[in-house]
Amino acid sequence: MTPTEINFYNEGPKTDKIDATKLVQLLKAGLMKEVYHSTDKFLYLRRFVSGYEDLVKAGVRLKNQRYSLLRACGKRGFEWAGTKLDSEGDQFVLDCIDRQIEAHKQEKEGYEKEFERLTKDYPEISHQKTLPGIGPIHAVKIFARVVSPYRFADKGHYLSYTGLVKLERVSGGRSYGRKNSRYCRQLKSVYKTSTWAAIGGNNPINDYYEYLIQDKGYPEHNARHKACRQLAILSLGVFKSGKKYQPYRRDHVKGNQEVKSGL
Repeated sequence: MTPTEINFYNEGPKTDKIDATKLVQLLKAGLMKEVYHSTDKFLYLRRFVSGYEDLVKAGVRLKNQRYSLLRACGKRGFEWAGTKLDSEGDQFVLDCIDRQIEAHKQEKEGYEKEFERLTKDYPEISHQKTLPGIGPIHAVKIFARVVSPYRFADKGHYLSYTGLVKLERVSGGRSYGRKNSRYCRQLKSVYKTSTWAAIGGNNPINDYYEYLIQDKGYPEHNARHKACRQLAILSLGVFKSGKKYQPYRRDHVKGNQEVKSGL
């Protein structure tokens, strides 16, 4: 493959006649992969989630700026209301940061109310919320990204999409180790954070985690990773069943495929 052909696949829009001809040839040869496109409803959910994540990052940045300013002025970094600095310039900057932090809190509260409203409007979101460790924010993120569970042929494909398993590199019948798939970082973060929240509680994910450590002798990090994958599988099963999560039960879903709803 020439450098020009590589650039065709990787760079720029495919809008002229030459590119259109190449795309038709690839399609005819069966070398084009399907790409899933969601509806306007899901585009709104993704933009909403993206806006919330940007707001969270902005809040972290503001708090870090405030901490650094206080430390530079010889104060403790975690002093909040009523903090006074010796320099008028430093005090002016501190007051500006405090006002921005207060505005950030109000904006965040508005987003959280919208998350709760979306949970009530979409049954799929409320079903995800019944899983251990998954709250309304994570439930919306999962729904916005997955859209339809039938995009994935089986749980292995879903775990690959979430980045919770690695793919084996095989060429000529020889294995060259494992590599990360092109996964959705947002979903990986959601399931890992939710697993941390579930561990220590009274739920099947924590039971499975303790079983792996106490009975199977797994190290904590390996047990946590397996529990995280189990949570992702349960999440996919809840999607396919169209019902709330019910521990220790099995549901039959479309295609005569049995999905385990509990452990």
